[in-house]
Amino acid sequence: MIRRPPRSTLSSSSAASDVYKRQTLCLSANHCLHALQDRAKRHGAVFYHGEQVVRIDRERKVLLTDEGSSVEYSSLVLTAGPWTNRTLASATLRCLPLFVSAEQVHYLVPKPGHDLADFSLGKLPVVAGRVGLTTPGGVSTEFLVYTVPILPGGKEAVKCATHAQGELMSTPEFQLKPGSATSEMGGGRFFRRGLRTSQPGHDELDEFQHKIVSYFVEKVVPGLDAARPKLVCRCLYTNTEDGEFVVGPHPQDPDVLLATGFNGEGFKFAPVVGECLAELVLVRDGAPVSELTKRVLERCSPARFE
Repeated sequence: MIRRPPRSTLSSSSAASDVYKRQTLCLSANHCLHALQDRAKRHGAVFYHGEQVVRIDRERKVLLTDEGSSVEYSSLVLTAGPWTNRTLASATLRCLPLFVSAEQVHYLVPKPGHDLADFSLGKLPVVAGRVGLTTPGGVSTEFLVYTVPILPGGKEAVKCATHAQGELMSTPEFQLKPGSATSEMGGGRFFRRGLRTSQPGHDELDEFQHKIVSYFVEKVVPGLDAARPKLVCRCLYTNTEDGEFVVGPHPQDPDVLLATGFNGEGFKFAPVVGECLAELVLVRDGAPVSELTKRVLERCSPARFE
């Protein structure tokens, strides 16, 4: 039996791809990051806030910032997200086939006659599903869309976005590996394969993503006003051509470890990825690693791009 969540209208035809779990939990990214930083500080970590890495001298094993800081290292873990290739270039290391996309998040409020409280956590669940649309080129394609209810302490609006359909970019900040082509990206992601040479403004509306979200909301959560978002903002995905993560040592330097290319899925995997990286830093000279780290390396090593 299909149980349909309140305030939404998932159809029986979409049951194969749509999931409703009554006991929904949401994590605040800001609270999680602060908690992880506090824990790291208690273990002796030092943070350099507001400083940008401008050069990594691998011969001297020192990292230099635009504020004049100089940090020595024995092992270096780079988690630079969309700035990975720019950072690798500063270390004279080969870039990876990464593609940065400008995803669009919509914050929606109810239509007149609907109560804002009815779309809060506990009344509206997290909803994710696929919608089929005909693209401007006449191609019938499915897109994944998700909604997150109004959370305590957050924006008084429902978060809604389509996944992995942002504009792909090639800019001085978001550099492509020479010879990379968006046509190499598999998995049915990113209907649009063109490259922007500038980053969209933080609140610049992308009509393509807005159309997908509007169609989904009208079908699944019709009480929300998708036509007039309360707020639109951008977030950056760092994508790999094969859809897998990048975790492990750089092929040119075993002392430089990477964690990047999470395709918009990285946050929830941060603790386990951190555990694997810590093990790789501490376990040296060919000593055996845990089965988990071994499996992560087999699947996610940057060496697969060689």
